[in-house]
Amino acid sequence: KNTVYERYVFRSRMQQPEETFDSFITDLKLKTQSCDFGELKDSMIGDQIVYGIYDKSTRERLLRDTKLTLEEAERLCHTSELALQHAKTFNDVSATVVTDSFKVAVVKRMMGWAVPQKTGKYVLHSCKWYGGRHQPHQCPAFGKMCLKCNGKNYFAKQCFSKAKSKTVRMVDETELIETFFVGLVSCEDVYSNHHQKQDGKQDSVSDDMWTQGRFKAFGGPRQDGL
Repeated sequence: KNTVYERYVFRSRMQQPEETFDSFITDLKLKTQSCDFGELKDSMIGDQIVYGIYDKSTRERLLRDTKLTLEEAERLCHTSELALQHAKTFNDVSATVVTDSFKVAVVKRMMGWAVPQKTGKYVLHSCKWYGGRHQPHQCPAFGKMCLKCNGKNYFAKQCFSKAKSKTVRMVDETELIETFFVGLVSCEDVYSNHHQKQDGKQDSVSDDMWTQGRFKAFGGPRQDGL
């Protein structure tokens, strides 16, 4: 066997990013069997742990110990690895919770749900179907029928087919007769006055007549025949 080569392979052994410390230390101990380290075996394994450990913070802890033994190095590495695993698990769970909470908030916002206030109550919104305010998804008008147009899911006071009110003035029959009679008398008076003015050949006349139920006087110089 080539001892130099075997020792080179041993000294080149580094812990991989996803490799556990147990796997790393077991492989180091196997490789020392062909290196002929003798009584220096444990010391050489300890040195290679410090040199080949993947986590830098763990390496710093090992270097601070001036009387580091193989047993102490293995204990520190196991403790550090376990602490890193717990921290990673905690971070993964926290990230999952935050992500899930964000997704739930987005879904609620897309569905139009109101965000609960600090008091634990939901924000009330004005509803054009009900005509008042209510909690999300609790509209009193849902499923109801409009009494005006038979439409569904809204009340009559919120009906969208409201017709504009029109005012119609009812005319009494007696009022029509009186208007017709006044108009008839006015026409007869105008005709009679016109002929009297022609027979008398007056230069200046005062024409009196009833117009639309009111007495009016027209005066002034006038030419015959006009």
